[in-house]
Amino acid sequence: VGSPVVYDYSGGEGKKALLTAFGQQNISISGKGVIDGQGGKVMKHILDQQARGYLKGTNPSVCPALILLDSCRNISVEGIILKDAGGDVIRLIQSRQISFSWITGKSRISDKSAGIRLSFSDSIKISHSFIDTSGKEILNEGGIKEVTIKDCFNAKGEKL
Repeated sequence: VGSPVVYDYSGGEGKKALLTAFGQQNISISGKGVIDGQGGKVMKHILDQQARGYLKGTNPSVCPALILLDSCRNISVEGIILKDAGGDVIRLIQSRQISFSWITGKSRISDKSAGIRLSFSDSIKISHSFIDTSGKEILNEGGIKEVTIKDCFNAKGEKL
């Protein structure tokens, strides 16, 4: 379960998350568990801090993702539920050989957030997953090579 306090998340602007990996390889996250970001509470804290003048930036840039992989290789995420992200459910930056299968990703806190946000990444496989977000289910920010999406659906039952 994530903290409702935005300052508890490490990383720079746009690179905050509950689970982070920078420059790592050969990692697997699997099981039948739930990762709950408490996005509503995080957003409330962010808005309070912004109103007091303590926190600057737009909500998408300061809201933590649930999982952030930056410059990582050979990572597998399988069989987990990722819910209530303050920001993106998953964010990939300059990573390659990443596999997501049998995941459920839910985030309806911000229409600027994404289910999976991809930036300058390669060899990404997403399969047998359900993504329910108020923003884009899968957002390509550019520099993406070889993305495979198989048997994935959104909340409307549409194939991704």
